[in-house]
Amino acid sequence: MSVTAYKLIVADASYPDALTVDVAAALADGWQPLGQPALVREKLIQAVIKGAPDGSGPGTVTIADVEGLQDALDAKASTQALTDGLATKLGTNATAAAATKLATARTIAGVAFDGSANIALTAANVGALATNGTAAAATKLATARNIAGHAFDGTADVVITASDVGAQPAG
Repeated sequence: MSVTAYKLIVADASYPDALTVDVAAALADGWQPLGQPALVREKLIQAVIKGAPDGSGPGTVTIADVEGLQDALDAKASTQALTDGLATKLGTNATAAAATKLATARTIAGVAFDGSANIALTAANVGALATNGTAAAATKLATARNIAGHAFDGTADVVITASDVGAQPAG
């Protein structure tokens, strides 16, 4: 017998009777089970195949008839279970844990950010002075300093005379 078709019957592991019903329907339609049911990621999976006489006579399909098919079925079962699992775990409008773009864009210091690219912030974005900027509201030094012996805190001009610096007046 040569294999002419294969398929996977998948049922939720919490309802094993569903697999039994589906396999029975497949058997009635001429399918034959291949191996035992497998449990893959909370899914029960049974591979079934159809065959056609090819000179060796009708009857049960043997492993020789399906050499290499079991690996293909195993890979298909894993892929199908993964696909089924993702379909139930992550809806079409859901957000993946490792998203590359935010579902809802945000602003950071007034700059739009959706996660798809880096953003650059300037001093102005965060209300700071530029590196070479001058404070607009500085009116008094926190600590007064002496200039030629006169206290200076920035609130008034300092008048320096010749004698303050050890010089003789001109004249």
